Amino acid sequence: MIKEILFLLSGILCAIIFIYVRKKIIEAGKKKILGDNVPIVKTEEPFDISKLIKGLTDVKSPVSWAKTLSIFLNARVLLIIGIIVGVIYGYAYWKGKTSKPINFSINYEEEMTIDVPKGTVAWQKPSFSNRAYWLLEDGNKKTMIVRDIPSLKNALKPYGFRLKPFFTAGGSLGEKKCGGDFGLGIDFVKYYRWNTNVFITNQGGYIGIGYQITVNFDALIGVGKGYSGDNRVYLGGKWKF
Repeated sequence: MIKEILFLLSGILCAIIFIYVRKKIIEAGKKKILGDNVPIVKTEEPFDISKLIKGLTDVKSPVSWAKTLSIFLNARVLLIIGIIVGVIYGYAYWKGKTSKPINFSINYEEEMTIDVPKGTVAWQKPSFSNRAYWLLEDGNKKTMIVRDIPSLKNALKPYGFRLKPFFTAGGSLGEKKCGGDFGLGIDFVKYYRWNTNVFITNQGGYIGIGYQITVNFDALIGVGKGYSGDNRVYLGGKWKF
C-alpha cells in the first residue's frame, strides 16, 4: 500500500515538474520571439463587503452564479484535476499492463536471463505453449506476469524519475547568434510520452521538454543560456543511448 501511495505521489510531482518546465519554456520562447515590449495589463477588483454579502446570499443572480462557476472551473483548478486524473489513470493502466501473463516467443539468436523470485525453484515454459510459469516450493505453479520481470515492469511505467543519457542535435536562436547545436544531456522525468531534460551543447546549456516519437528518438525543445550569457531557444531531436 505504501509503495502504491508513493508511486501516485511521484506521479503528481513528475506532472508538476513537467508542467512548470513547459510553462517556463513557453514564456521564454514567446519573449525571445516577440521581444520584451509585449504589453501586460493587470486588473484587480477592490474588496467590497457589500458585494461579498450579496454574492453569498443572492441565488437568483446569473452574474453571481457565473462568478461562482468561474472559481470552480478556472484553468488552475482544471489543471489540478487533470493532473490527479492523469496520474490515477496512469497508475491503473500500468497495474493492468503489469498483471498480464507474459507470452514468450524465443528465437535462437536472442539472449534471456530471468531471476527466480523468492519462494520459487524454477520457471517453466511448456512445449507447444508461449506461456511461462513459476514452479513454487510447495509444488504448485503460478503464471508468470509482466511485473515479475523488473525491466519490463519499469519500461511500462507511465511516469517517474529516471536518469537516461542522450545525444541531441538541432539548432538554436540566440540574442547574439544563431547556429547548429550538438551535445549530450540527461532525461530525468517521464510523464507518459513527454519528458523533462537538461543538456549541454556547443552553443550553451538548456533545460527542455521532449516528446517520444519512436523507442529511441524524441523531438526536443528547450531554452537556456549561451556561453556568452545570451538567452537561447533550442529545437532539435534526441537519441537515447
